[in-house]
Amino acid sequence: MHNVVSHTAELRPGDDLFEVVDPVGDYFKEVLMHNGYYTSGPLVFSSVPGGGDFTIMTTLGNRINIVEDSAESFRFNEHLELETDFFYRHYDLEEPVPYEEIESAVAAAGLEIKTIYHVVLKFYGEVMLDLYVDTVAR
Repeated sequence: MHNVVSHTAELRPGDDLFEVVDPVGDYFKEVLMHNGYYTSGPLVFSSVPGGGDFTIMTTLGNRINIVEDSAESFRFNEHLELETDFFYRHYDLEEPVPYEEIESAVAAAGLEIKTIYHVVLKFYGEVMLDLYVDTVAR
């Protein structure tokens, strides 16, 4: 992905990632639009199941200079390449994402999950997730 802008947000104990992503995504897009930037790519967020924070990101049509905020939650990467070994497409957001099965498949390969990139895809009013699992050796 080129011209990637991201925002890292905290997950508090008891927060459900999918309930927090929407309002944080709205805030993220609002800040970008308020500053004159139009997002050109899908919304992507990275997290680890049970993790304490997550990063939401998207691509822009051009390179920008971001003055980091005091919390250092906004960042810009000119290029972000995802090289992952595991992929899963989740069609029905009413059903829970099978993180345990994904973790088992990763463990069976002798690896552990570093992070999972969730790409939010919208097709004809339907929303689905593509999950790209970044791993590390045990």
